[in-house]
Amino acid sequence: AGKASLTTLFGKPIQYAYEWYKFDWVAYLRGLWPTSPVQWETAWHGSKLETLYKTIVDGRLSASTSSAGRRILDGKPGVYMMSENKRSRAIGYARPICLQDNGTSYRFLWELITDRSDSVRSGNDQWIAPARSVQLVALWVNAQN
Repeated sequence: AGKASLTTLFGKPIQYAYEWYKFDWVAYLRGLWPTSPVQWETAWHGSKLETLYKTIVDGRLSASTSSAGRRILDGKPGVYMMSENKRSRAIGYARPICLQDNGTSYRFLWELITDRSDSVRSGNDQWIAPARSVQLVALWVNAQN
């Protein structure tokens, strides 16, 4: 049997201002998310390159926990994200990385929907929700020279 490419999980890139590219998450476009009564809201999660592959193959973000090698804020496990109106703060968590020593750096940002009725407060601007209450919508990639 042939192996599918990871690119089959994303829609075609859509270019936006300031060298941002949006790649829709195909599973979201197909409506493969819970349909029970929830309070869905758009959220943003800045991501490092090192975590992209796992998120893509798992089809979800994993929760921050207190286990070895993981980061957690205030002892509250969950997926950390920013609201729609604090998207610029989420970009701050998307650390730029140069991949080919050519002066071009990349940043990665996940657009999400989250069930706000199943979340806890972080004590700051972030939202925290269990992984079960967070769905990927699109991967945004920024390429800057």
